[in-house]
Amino acid sequence: MRRMRTTDRWLRPVGTAREGAPTLVCVPHAGGAADYYRPLLRPLVPHANVRVVEYPGHGDRSDEAPLSSVEALAERIAARLDSCTASPVTLFGHSLGALVGYEVAVRLTDRGRPPHALVVSGHGVTRPPWPNVPREIPDGVLLDQLRRYGGTDEVLLKRPELLRAQLPALRHDIRVARSYRHPPVQRLTCPVTALVGDADPYATAHAARGWAAFTTGRFELAVFPGGHFYLSSQRDQLVRVLSDRIASTYHLADHSRATSVPADLVDAGTT
Repeated sequence: MRRMRTTDRWLRPVGTAREGAPTLVCVPHAGGAADYYRPLLRPLVPHANVRVVEYPGHGDRSDEAPLSSVEALAERIAARLDSCTASPVTLFGHSLGALVGYEVAVRLTDRGRPPHALVVSGHGVTRPPWPNVPREIPDGVLLDQLRRYGGTDEVLLKRPELLRAQLPALRHDIRVARSYRHPPVQRLTCPVTALVGDADPYATAHAARGWAAFTTGRFELAVFPGGHFYLSSQRDQLVRVLSDRIASTYHLADHSRATSVPADLVDAGTT
């Protein structure tokens, strides 16, 4: 079996997994980098082989030119997964990452190796999670938007000169997300789980239910307390959901380690 290199430019490791552990690939939000997700997802290690995508133009790839579309990102990520692991993966994408993760799932399915599961977070199928942001929008307006959405390190929010260095990548990602259009419903075969915050004005539970139409497999919706970046405040619940999805899909021998999704969070159904 091919193994992922720890120096991979596209897929950054989170800890060291035990031999034979299943793989979870996390796809970040607009402006996001691997460093944001490492502490969030570390509790899944060593029972899962966790990798976080690092987009060109982000994080320690900030000197690289960003790609211009969701589809271009998905094609490169799918190709990288093809070359580094023969095992099916579970995909988890937040906000922009939900769209990219979906397109990665489509490409892996077309290659005859569908993912074991797709988890889409902070994005419905009827409305983009960000308002239109023109290229010339003042920095101050965009910084105010970041504060509203959360998900930005408080240290950076107190150091505007550092945060402004990230604004070009964020502007680019927002345009990429808004330019994406879902194709006519292309059904996946894997289970799909949608996650949203109950106070997220741009990714509502109603919009997230639309993901059910994109798979012939099982669909579930989990609604968390919080806004667009419920992830940090609800980390334990998020980890429980991801752990359950990985364990139930892979039928792990240590399935008892994974806790079922809390009943008060889940609205389950089949397509």
